[in-house]
This record gives sequence, structure tokens and C-alpha cells, in this order.
Amino acid sequence: MTTAVYALAFVPEYWNPPQLLKIHPGIEDIIFSFANGGIVWILACHPRQEKMVENQFGTKLFRYLIVSVSFLIILAVLWFAGVPVMISVLASSMVVALYLIKFSYKNMWFAVRGGILFTLMYILGLFTVLTIEPDVINAWNHEKLLGIRLIGIPLEEYLWAFSYGFIWPMFVRFVLFENPIRSGQSSIPPAAKRTKT
Repeated sequence: MTTAVYALAFVPEYWNPPQLLKIHPGIEDIIFSFANGGIVWILACHPRQEKMVENQFGTKLFRYLIVSVSFLIILAVLWFAGVPVMISVLASSMVVALYLIKFSYKNMWFAVRGGILFTLMYILGLFTVLTIEPDVINAWNHEKLLGIRLIGIPLEEYLWAFSYGFIWPMFVRFVLFENPIRSGQSSIPPAAKRTKT
């Protein structure tokens, strides 16, 4: 699930930035989505050295669907109930995060690291853009925001950045890989070892 589809809910309720083509999701949304995903993964997991056991395709698909569909259902219920779209996204993200943590609390390190580092990097980039072009702040629909700004940036942007950076590494590891095997630890199950000896 690319987060580019969020544009269908975010625009114009949450914000309405300039676009090359007046379609949603636009090319900007797709680039933004994939760039953020790659950045978060690098920030959260590099340079940790681990052997990763890749899941079978069926397992990948099942895990992808159970998380993605659950997230979208919660988001849709809250949004159609009148909850602002960003608050709906954050609440849905919290539920997904709790599930992923319950599945593998060992991935918490990657989640916390991704959340903190991505928030710092994202806010720095946003602050730079607003410093160069202050009118960009008008892209947000301020009537739908909490009305709290930190260094001129809406609080919702901080919360979104941390939740995205927190969840994405856990989600990728959950979908693509089984529990990681640390360096020096054998990937052969104990039963297989006994058979070989």
C-alpha cells in the first residue's frame, strides 16, 4: 500500500498544495510516498548487520493485506464519522503500531529510531522550505488543524512524521521478513541441527 493514496483523503480537507497535474493522487504524492519510505528504512535499519529470512509470497501477501486493510477500515470509519482526516490517520496508525509491536516487540528499536530520525529530517526539510517560501504555509487548511504551531509548522506534521517513521520499518519487516537472525546466530532450526548430527 503506497501512502500516495492518502491524497484522496488529505486533499483538500487537510491541505491543498500546488500540483503539476490536478489529479489525486498526483505524481508528487507518489514521489513523496516512495521517497519517504526509502528514507525511513535507511534511517531506521542502517547500518545494522542482520541476516534476514525472507517470507514466502503467500505470507507476504497475507501480512500486507491484514495490516493495510485494517488500517483503511479504521481510517474510513473514523473519517466518515466526522473525525478530521489527520486525526483519523494518527489513530489508525496507533492501532497498527500496537499490533506490530505485539507481533514482534524486538522491532521496537527500529521503530523508535525511525520515528525520531525521520521526524528530525522531515521537520528540518519543511522548515527550510517555509523559510525560503513562507507562503507555502497557506497550503494547509488551517480551519481543520489543531491550531498549534512549533517553529511555524503545524503540530500535525510532527505527529504524522513520527508515526510514519515509527510504523514503516516495523511494517516492512513484518511483511517481508521473519524474525531477524543476528550475526553469529545459526539460521538452522534446532531440530534440523539434531538431524544433521
